[in-house]
Amino acid sequence: MKMQQKDKDTCLRSLYEELYGSLQKTGTEAHFVAMCGPEYRQSCFRFMLIGRSTNGWKSLNTESPEMFGADAQSQFDDSGRWDSLIESSENGVLKARDNKAYCPSIIPFWSYAGGVFENLCKLADYKPSCSHWMKNIAWSNLYKIAPGEEGNPNEELMASQLPVCRKILQYELEVLQPTHVLILAGYDYFKPFASVFEQCRDKGERNIMSGQHKNEVFVEGTACFGNAKVVIACRPEYRQKDAFVEQVVREFQS
Repeated sequence: MKMQQKDKDTCLRSLYEELYGSLQKTGTEAHFVAMCGPEYRQSCFRFMLIGRSTNGWKSLNTESPEMFGADAQSQFDDSGRWDSLIESSENGVLKARDNKAYCPSIIPFWSYAGGVFENLCKLADYKPSCSHWMKNIAWSNLYKIAPGEEGNPNEELMASQLPVCRKILQYELEVLQPTHVLILAGYDYFKPFASVFEQCRDKGERNIMSGQHKNEVFVEGTACFGNAKVVIACRPEYRQKDAFVEQVVREFQS
């Protein structure tokens, strides 16, 4: 299916030029650009995974707003970026982040999302074109600027980039046209972006992963974007994988 093309004035390049104004210009920030697998655009089953922000990542060219935006547009159009995440090195550890060790298969964010994707494919009787599931999906984050080495953006950094990050997320959704959107961020992180979506529903409960009030409420809300069902779940770390995946898949099917 051919993707819609946005007007030049609202292309990703210009949005990242606007995002440039949110930079602290320390030279150490991480700048994320959504990634689209090589088989995603041709598929009738388009799964988009959205997190909070990266936990350490590479940086775009910060010499000027124009170079920052051009670098972002180039990365968005490059489906080969997935190779740095899924190709094995000699010792079997995957490499990314300027050659630092990074193994998606043992990270809950990726492992649990992969379980959701594979189960949804089975239910839809859909066989992905690429053998590695990650090459069949699109991946983004709510916030595009994070600390360079590790950690999520603080409240000040989130607030400064929020207005343009909303615009970027809407652009991504309109261009990528997902059929299924899984947001692994928790509803409280999702809420500032709710205006991008329709039919947002906060289920009113939050996951509590330990203690006296521990629960197994993994799905905290739902929404829609066009014809796409959107499921908002808590972060998956330290949650029981089978129960987590089953609950998310059931919500997509409801």
